Amino acid sequence: MSGIWHLTIVKTGWIVTIPYLAGTLGMLSSSFIADGLMARGVAPIRSRKWPICSGLIGGALFTVPAALTPNLTLAIVYLSAAVFFVNMASGAAWALVSVAEPRHMVASLGSIQNFGGYFGGSFAPFITGLVVDKTHSFVNAFLISAGVAFAAALVYMFVVRSPIQDASNEAAVASHAV
Repeated sequence: MSGIWHLTIVKTGWIVTIPYLAGTLGMLSSSFIADGLMARGVAPIRSRKWPICSGLIGGALFTVPAALTPNLTLAIVYLSAAVFFVNMASGAAWALVSVAEPRHMVASLGSIQNFGGYFGGSFAPFITGLVVDKTHSFVNAFLISAGVAFAAALVYMFVVRSPIQDASNEAAVASHAV
């Protein structure tokens, strides 16, 4: 950033805080959106899924112009919007765990979700480095991340449909019925 727009390190540090503040607002807004949807009668899974999907799609949509704009102000605005939406999705994803599993299994699903996110996320610096090394630009790396966010939104939209049933509880109920 500082090489293109000739910013000092101090000014870059202050500007970088803006997307993080937007991300904090995005994280906080996910609970208000999910609770508002539930208050309107939306099922618990859907009330969490909508902020996830809209957050990932919003993050993808704002990442594309952030990658392509030569204007510093617009880049910060687009990055801030992208970080807001991605963090909105993140907050709702953690809330989804609490309504997708039986209570005694929430920590297990949260752990699996955490592992999957960190495992996939561990490749981001490597892939970004390869792309930047080959193209000498972050544009394609940003576009790849937008594509990943959009694909994740589709997965949540079409794969996550109903709460996970507790197989051990069903087996216990079935054994008492016999």
